[in-house]
Amino acid sequence: ASLVRALMAISLVDLVSSLAFALTTVPSPSWTPHVPYASGNTATCEAQAFFLQLGNVAAPLFSTFLTFLFLAILNLQWTDDHIQKVEIWAHGLIWFVALACASFPIPLDLYNNAYHMCWINSYPEGCDYKADFEGECERGADSVFYSTLFTVFPLWPSLLVVTILMCMVYSSVRRVEQKSANVDWGERRSNTFRSSGPKSQHQTENTMMRSGLSTVGEISEIQESSEHVNDENDDDDSYDSQASSARASQDEGYQRGDLFRKEDRKKSKAVARQAFLFVVAFVLTHILRLFATLWWTISEEYNAPLYVLAYDVMLPLQGWFNALVLLRTKKLHTPEGVFVEKL
Repeated sequence: ASLVRALMAISLVDLVSSLAFALTTVPSPSWTPHVPYASGNTATCEAQAFFLQLGNVAAPLFSTFLTFLFLAILNLQWTDDHIQKVEIWAHGLIWFVALACASFPIPLDLYNNAYHMCWINSYPEGCDYKADFEGECERGADSVFYSTLFTVFPLWPSLLVVTILMCMVYSSVRRVEQKSANVDWGERRSNTFRSSGPKSQHQTENTMMRSGLSTVGEISEIQESSEHVNDENDDDDSYDSQASSARASQDEGYQRGDLFRKEDRKKSKAVARQAFLFVVAFVLTHILRLFATLWWTISEEYNAPLYVLAYDVMLPLQGWFNALVLLRTKKLHTPEGVFVEKL
């Protein structure tokens, strides 16, 4: 349930920010020069930027929390009650931070047209960083600092923390695998010694007794010995029957234990694989933002194709990738569902 609620939170912020992305330049003020389809005003531009900023902050934080939940389940062995107590505070804190970061730029007039959307930028564009610009900024004079700050935070720390948590999840599953393998080997080895030791010793004593009796040479003693040996053979048969029954019970118990351990390992692997795929969806949809930021920082030029691919194409796809990861564990009967399962 906790994992589902975290996924619902990620889906919600992805939906809101994706709808804002889909509007592109339409909410930008109509008087903004060189911006096609600009039909809005300052209020509509700030509204679009608010929801974009909300998604930029909340989505990485919820993805990090989702990875932590996998770690708590697999490694820390937390109970549902313990997870729910932490979950309440985590959701509240994430929403508080996201809303604060989305609201903070509004009184500073930082939300303006940023080429293909409204976000943190100066107006007129470039008034705060272009050396050849003549005049003063009407809005967003400190946009370079704040845009860099909110591009780095919380995305970069989230990517680092998610990578560390994923390594810890992998290490936990690996330890479970090794421990189960050691238990299987130890039980089989102990079973071999228990099944071979006493019986071999008993058979050796009978063999030595028979050999000793056969060397006496007296017929009467041989006959008496034969009767004694027959009685011992009956005892041996009874012992063999009991030993076989005990070994069968032991083998059945070991097979049942092997089945349980294999089932546990199978579940651990499934959860770890699910966590890994969610992390891949998060990294894959956000990694281009890092390259776009580095490109702008180093060259101080706007790379339109890279920004469109990073922000307008890849970033909204996280919700779709999360849906594919979630649906891969469900049994679907429609043609579309079969196609998703194959993916």
